[in-house]
Amino acid sequence: MAQFGHISTRGRAALLILATGGAVLGAGVARSVAPATAATAASVTLSTTTPTVVTGHVASLKAIVNTGGAAPTGTVSFFLDGVGITPASTGTKTLSGGKNSVTAAFTMNTPGGHQFTAKYNGSAAFLPSAMSAPVGVNVVTAGAGQAVVSVVSSLGATIPSATPVTITAHVAGTPVPTGSVSFTDPGTSLPANRTLTGGAVSINVASLPLGTNTITANYSGDPTYAPSSGTMTITVTAQPNDRFLNHLYTDMIGAQDPSGEAFWASQLAKGMARPTVAFAFTQTQNYDNAIVAQLYQNVMGRGSDPGGATFWAGKMRGGMSPEQIAASMVASDERFLSPSFGNNDVDTFIQATYRALLGRGADSPGLGFWHDYLLTGHPRWQLTLGFVYSTEWAHVTVSNMYAKFHLGTPAPSAWDYWAGQVIGGMHDDQLAAQLAGSQQYYDWTQAN
Repeated sequence: MAQFGHISTRGRAALLILATGGAVLGAGVARSVAPATAATAASVTLSTTTPTVVTGHVASLKAIVNTGGAAPTGTVSFFLDGVGITPASTGTKTLSGGKNSVTAAFTMNTPGGHQFTAKYNGSAAFLPSAMSAPVGVNVVTAGAGQAVVSVVSSLGATIPSATPVTITAHVAGTPVPTGSVSFTDPGTSLPANRTLTGGAVSINVASLPLGTNTITANYSGDPTYAPSSGTMTITVTAQPNDRFLNHLYTDMIGAQDPSGEAFWASQLAKGMARPTVAFAFTQTQNYDNAIVAQLYQNVMGRGSDPGGATFWAGKMRGGMSPEQIAASMVASDERFLSPSFGNNDVDTFIQATYRALLGRGADSPGLGFWHDYLLTGHPRWQLTLGFVYSTEWAHVTVSNMYAKFHLGTPAPSAWDYWAGQVIGGMHDDQLAAQLAGSQQYYDWTQAN
């Protein structure tokens, strides 16, 4: 039969959670309502980085909502030559993320001088603003002259992954070209509308994706020169940690994130230990969501429903372990009544619990013990929680973790060591970080 281990304070807290269904019980608390305060006036400061624009290119604007204190919410509307820009999805921008500013870009097709203004539309805390001071943008028709655009990299045409690089566009001509350059690359979002200074402009890129990157610099043109472009091919080569991180993302959260991989590659290059990186993965919402999705498949035999997935992922972020969640799922009415699992029968439920949590059928003494246990009025969740705090469950947990990280069957000494750590209070995220950060896992990633 399953052996009971010591139930820690963490486990006793889980018992309370399971027993009350997660409800917080307590006396009602009277609430006082603070008196409403008067809304505060706000103003808008408008600016542009593109005072001169060639027809067919965009004017870039930034509107700052000045409140003298807290960041505002609500929207800012932009006006061109006194007329509101439509549709609203284009001409009205929403303040978000605690920022007091919004940016906007509008394609300019009519040559001549134009004026932009902006107005904050107000919120519960702040009154609508007056119209901002105007900002002028001169729209010119591109000339017929030909400027030559070239692109260079500060590190040459071949660079290692996760390496910052400066990319410069040179626009050559006599007289010196003015206007702006927009950079593009199929695999990376790069800046647009960067103003030329002395016929050149540079951008700093934190990293580029592995493989071949075709960087294009699109010159806007000016009254003398027509629009033109130049390209450069940069090849990004893999480093040993790239394969480690690629597999770590797959095994931890089931998805890839190129920008995230570049960040963690830079941390490893600075000396951060692999177990530390792996542990950081286990503290993310994506990891919690992936674990919950896996539990639904392994325990419930189905995909997660949105409400259930959100509920259990929240419990994990609150400190509940996957073992406790598995115990609660196994004990659920859905599983007890399901023909595929409990079939509304005590002995069938016990057999299904052994298979779900210990990977084997029930032995006769264990079946008899738990049969009597349930028939004397004990709830199902107490049975399942007993399983997940047993020595046998700890060994099963270690075996499952070894399989998750492609480490094969643990040697008896390692099996007993890690099972002892689990019984002693090591959480699943700590065990996952140690195994995923091990030399054995790293070696596997380099060979696969």
